[in-house]
Amino acid sequence: MFGRLRPKHILLGLSVYAGGVYAGIALTSKKKPDVSAEAIDECSRSHAFSSIAKKYDDEIGLSEWTSGILGFRQRILESCQGKVLEIAAGTGRNLEYYPKNTGIKGLEITITDFNEAMLSEAEKKIQKWKETKLKGKSVVTKIADAHQLPFPDATFDTVVDTFGLCSLENPETALREMKRVCKPAGKILLLEHGRSSYEWLTWLNSYLDKRAPQHAIDWGCWWNKDISGLVSSSGLCIESQRVHHLGTCYELVCSPSKPEKS
Repeated sequence: MFGRLRPKHILLGLSVYAGGVYAGIALTSKKKPDVSAEAIDECSRSHAFSSIAKKYDDEIGLSEWTSGILGFRQRILESCQGKVLEIAAGTGRNLEYYPKNTGIKGLEITITDFNEAMLSEAEKKIQKWKETKLKGKSVVTKIADAHQLPFPDATFDTVVDTFGLCSLENPETALREMKRVCKPAGKILLLEHGRSSYEWLTWLNSYLDKRAPQHAIDWGCWWNKDISGLVSSSGLCIESQRVHHLGTCYELVCSPSKPEKS
């Protein structure tokens, strides 16, 4: 599928993204007044996820394709090996993109989320695809809080999070938990959105800040988090990175800690 994703599709996606931001700015004054960040807690965001769970894939499917995000998902998951933990898995949008050939044993994937309604949608996909897209893979689901993962230290070869940090109360704590449960020689794969990494795009970051509380109420997502700062403060070592969408989408391959000097 992604072999046919030509540059014109990426340009179309960027146009859609930029157009959406511009339209949002133009309509800001017509929307209901922004709410305060203090009014949004874990409970209210969980309610937002529960209310959109059944329609979530349909709502974002087209925009993820036109903006190239489906391709980003596939590319970052190519690094998965062995025992895999995915946090904030939601409706399981990554399930069909896990690599097929990863050794004799195949992947052992545990996908987790704190919202039961979202994870229920993922379970439907697992049942639907167990003899096709997921054949040869072991996949289980578990309700879990990313801030306090119910797994021993150094359990997983690969830890995955895609567009999950924005939905967490304390993303730095979650990153430290990912580091804890990942084996020392393992990989932590992150695909996230947040503040633009380009300092000159002050208008874009200002817009993200202005609309962040209402966006969190509607989608359970704080889209203006400082991804680079969070990853750095959590102690992860970034091995490779790409940025997309005017610097607001981050594709990071990390290790739990810096390699020791010989």
